[in-house]
Parts: sequence; C-alpha cells; structure tokens
Amino acid sequence: MSSFCYSITRPYPYKWFTPVAVVGGIVLAALFSFINFYSNAYNMITITTNNPDIVEANRWSHIPGSLTSRIHPKCEDAIIPVGSTFNTNQTALSYQLVSLRNHPALSYHNRRLAFCEVTQILIDFQTSDDRQAALIDRSSWGVTVSADITCNAPNEEHEFSNIGFRTHYDPLSWAAEPGVSGFIRVNASSPGFLWANTLLLAFWTETVTTIVDQTIQPNSSEIVPQFNLSSGYISFSRPGININNESFFHLGKYAFFNLPESKAYKGNFGVQGDTLYEDLITNNTWPNVWSPANRLAKAMYSVIQVDLGQTDTVITTFDGTPTDTSILTTADRLHHWTENLTQIWDRSSVADKDNLLPYGWMQMRQFDKDTDATDPRWPLQFTPSVISATYTCQVPRLKSHGNIFISILVADLVLLRAAWTLYNYLVDYFLKTRHADANVCEKCLVRGQDDEVVTVVGSRDVGMGGKEEGTEVKDVELDDLGKPRRRSNGREGDGQSMQGLLTHRIVGI
Repeated sequence: MSSFCYSITRPYPYKWFTPVAVVGGIVLAALFSFINFYSNAYNMITITTNNPDIVEANRWSHIPGSLTSRIHPKCEDAIIPVGSTFNTNQTALSYQLVSLRNHPALSYHNRRLAFCEVTQILIDFQTSDDRQAALIDRSSWGVTVSADITCNAPNEEHEFSNIGFRTHYDPLSWAAEPGVSGFIRVNASSPGFLWANTLLLAFWTETVTTIVDQTIQPNSSEIVPQFNLSSGYISFSRPGININNESFFHLGKYAFFNLPESKAYKGNFGVQGDTLYEDLITNNTWPNVWSPANRLAKAMYSVIQVDLGQTDTVITTFDGTPTDTSILTTADRLHHWTENLTQIWDRSSVADKDNLLPYGWMQMRQFDKDTDATDPRWPLQFTPSVISATYTCQVPRLKSHGNIFISILVADLVLLRAAWTLYNYLVDYFLKTRHADANVCEKCLVRGQDDEVVTVVGSRDVGMGGKEEGTEVKDVELDDLGKPRRRSNGREGDGQSMQGLLTHRIVGI
C-alpha cells in the first residue's frame, strides 16, 4: 500500500466563490507584486556626494513610507575637525575651522550658514622676514588679509552650533600654495563673484604699492630718509551700518615695527576714543596706508558676506532705513567703488601682476551700472551658502530584471498560497456553521431519501434452513447507520455504509 494519500474534493455550493476567487486573486497578485517590488527589487549601495539634499530628496513621496523605509536614501553627517580647511558652495575663499563649543569636530549635514558675523579683519604687512624668496622677487612687501568669523549652523534638531573660523587672502601666497589663501574660482551659479575677485585683487595691489612707496629709501642725501619698517598690522573690528563711511569699522588698532632699531609705532582708533580712523587718513599719519587699507578691509568684509550667503539678511537702522554694509550687492555701490580700478592697476608695483588675473575676461575697470548690471551673463545675484563637504550615502540601486522577476514571483506565490488557504478556511467555516447538513457527497441517500427511522427485521436461526418466527421493531439512531449488519449465522453483511441514507441538497445563499 502507498505511503502517500490524497484528498477527495468537490466544488463549493456557492455561485459567488469562483468569481471572488479569480478577481481577488488578480487584485492580491497585483498588490503583492507592488509590495514585493519595493521589498526585493533594490540593493543599497554606498556613494559619495557633495549635495546630500538631492540624494535624500523624497523620490517616493506618493508611496507609503512603510514600504520604502528600508530603501530610503540616507547620507551620513560630514565630520569637519577643528583645524581643517574647507570652502563654501560659492567657492570664493577657503576657511579654517578654529573653534567649536564643547566639541572637537563639527558634525555637519549641508545646513545653511546663518547669522554670520565678521568679528575682526587683520591686515598684516611683512618684508623679507619669514617670506619665500620667490615672493620677495615679486614684491618687497607682502600683505595678507585675514578675518575671524562666527556663524551658526542648525542641525537636524534645529539646534544651532556656534562655530568660529578664519580665512586669509594673499594672491602671491596663493600662487605658491594653492588652496591656502586666495580666491578659489568663480562659481558658475554666482557669476557676481567675478567682481568680488576684481575688487579684492585691486585693493590688495593698491595696499602693497602704497606700503612700498611709504618705506622706500631715497637715494639722494638731500632728502630726509623716511622711517624704516620691518613689519606691521592694522586690525579692524565692529563694522557699522554705512560702508561708505571712513570710520565704518568702529574699533581697531595698529602697530608697525622697526626691528633693526627696536622701534614700534602703535595706536588705537575708535568711535568712542580720541582718534577716529578717518583722523588717521586726514592727518596723513605715517605710514600713510590708511585709505588703501580701509578699502581692502571693506572689500574683504563684503566678499565674506556674499561668500557666506548673508546678503538676504536685511538690517535696518532705528528709523527703518536699510543699512549699506556691502559693496557688492547693488549696482550703484559697485559702480562707485570700482571708479579708480584702472589707475590702481596701472600703478601697481607687483611684478608680473597680470599673472594674478585668473580669468581672461577679468578686467580692471569700472563697473557700468547701465550695461554690466543688465548683462544676463554676470548678474549681481548671490545665493545662500553651505559648507562644501563630501558625504557618504546609502542609495538604492535596481537589481537586474531577471533577479527582480524571480524575487517577486517567489514572494507572490508564497503570499498567494497563504491567501488561498485563508480564503478556503473562511468559506469552510461559514459553510459548516450556517449549513451543517450540507457537508455530504453527491448521490447520497438515492434509495432512501425520505427515511428518518429505519425498521430492522431481526431473525433467529432455528436450524439449517429454518425461518424467522417473529419480528422486532426498533429505532436506529443516525450514528448507527454506518455500522455493518450481521446475519443470524454470525457472518458479516454486505458492509454497505448507511451514510447513503443521508439527504443531499444544494445550498443557495
């Protein structure tokens, strides 16, 4: 005998069973395929990007999040240690992270820089001390502009991190050490930085030329030689509200040194002190570099503002008048501040100065507010800024079509089998509870459909060939109908099941 068996089945007695099964199967197959596609069709791979906002954009906004949570793109925060160098997406100046409250590194996720403030601008003057020979060959004096800035960068919990960083500008050092101090490049998305670079370079060369002129030693003995200088600096802080004012920076100090003679020339200036910065300009205080240095500091301040994306922050005075804190944000101010660029460039004492122009279309000329301001190629438009960093991201990648088909097919078959089993169980349960007497086979009780009580004739053998002498009538319960009958001689009867006595009928709902 075989070790395996099979079940005997029969159609359900409901007319709606088949269409419900077919339509439901199609709907469930489509639903399961949809679910299994997002569950099995993608692999997560690792990539790097400079713009995590694009990577993490909700590409499946119309899909329930429970289906796409496993394959949703996610980028890790960029870690910027204290002391490291970075630039913004404007790619104008490079910055060094110098301070971060209570943390050794900045955890950053492409958040917009906000509430940036330039706390100090320092112009440093150097001669041959601590300068490379190649730099001395191009200019006897070196001028480096540095600035200290504080900014806030919100994190994902909208908490602000107060960060401090420093930037430098020296086009001669930039030529020797690219990426350290200088203008990186003009971003195609913000071509207005072309004029930012032009202003900064022009006022830098003007300051270098002026300090050279102020310290050159006359050859004629009839002329009283000027004081000799070895180095010096001018510090500017607390910017005001009107950049056209000579005392725009409300506070500062200066010092120049004559190291061979151990002499120093120091001083302070401020709006609340005895000396204003404009007094140094008016009195031609030696060394008379105050006016060029003032323009250089203002240009540096303006470039930092637009490089950090602070141009949309409108500050007003007490009477509601907007402040003028940037040279670069309006055509009128830029026209005014570029008035003498041609003369400044022509007077420059820097050797090979034309090599400092990084772009063929960069010209030392005045900004024309009628033509340049309306030129669509160079609009004076500046966008918000973020720190440029590299992010490691996990993104979904579609599997091959063959793998997707097999994965979805196997998963669909498992789920459809489970749905079919559940459907049969529910229909069986409904059938048994509502119509318990309908659980019979076809053609049952063909011979005795109307019998509910069966009369059994009992006989007693009186010998070979004897006949029955009496009869007995008794009721037989339905549970006894399946039992075989025995003859009076002890042999089994025909063994025919009495289940055929049960009534069969079609149930309609």
